[in-house]
Amino acid sequence: MALLARIVVLIICTMIIIGVFGLLRLRRWGWALVVGGCLMMSLGYVYVSHVLHNPGMLVMAGFALCFFLYLSRTEVRDRLR
Repeated sequence: MALLARIVVLIICTMIIIGVFGLLRLRRWGWALVVGGCLMMSLGYVYVSHVLHNPGMLVMAGFALCFFLYLSRTEVRDRLR
């Protein structure tokens, strides 16, 4: 189980890194990968906070949610090719 979780985290992190490079080149696919990664990261922090009863994780979930909401703005989406 722990090996599967590590593999899934590695895949998600790799997709976010590839998405960041695409976002820096103002590509729509890069934007989509980063937005999806931010949302998944925020939901993951909320889940970990719920399971471990650690309210500090909610702060990290809030930061990830702020990135998601910023990238969802129309001004950001209009600049993409």
